[in-house]
Amino acid sequence: MNQLKSKETRSKMVKARMSENEYEEFNRRKVSSGLSESELIRRAVLKTEISNNANYQQASVHICQIQTLLNEARFKMDDPLIDEIQEEVSILWQCLS
Repeated sequence: MNQLKSKETRSKMVKARMSENEYEEFNRRKVSSGLSESELIRRAVLKTEISNNANYQQASVHICQIQTLLNEARFKMDDPLIDEIQEEVSILWQCLS
């Protein structure tokens, strides 16, 4: 998202009315993105990509845990399969980046 030039103060407020269904969808997107309500609205209005940050963060944690386990397994056993699995995990990590 475009950074505010010289720390511009955000002093304007926008209010919006929503139906129950719209509000549920808004909250679903807010939770899945991990963004605040204000940031979610700014990104939507400014047509900036809104990603699924919360899920991405969880996936990142699990990938790191898998890599740690693979490193531990490499020290305990000498199996070329471990290298292949680690290569696939690295490719997965690149796809998420």
